[in-house]
Amino acid sequence: MMSRKRPALIFPVLVLLSTCVTAQTLWPTQRWPTASPSAVGLDSTKLAAFDADIAGGKYGYIDSMLIIRQGKLVFERFVQT
Repeated sequence: MMSRKRPALIFPVLVLLSTCVTAQTLWPTQRWPTASPSAVGLDSTKLAAFDADIAGGKYGYIDSMLIIRQGKLVFERFVQT
């Protein structure tokens, strides 16, 4: 025999799950949402040093760099030609 308490527990769980799924942004339509490096746990000082190394040719010819973390655009550089 099925307990009456079980359906009462399932409903709040389903509501919670549906709220979590609809709250997530899967992909941007036109542009990525942006954030500062520190807002997503990156060290902006190290990122700037890495960018300077790339611009100086330390890693060979790299014409662009894009960092997306936690669904947010954090860093973007392109060489102008």
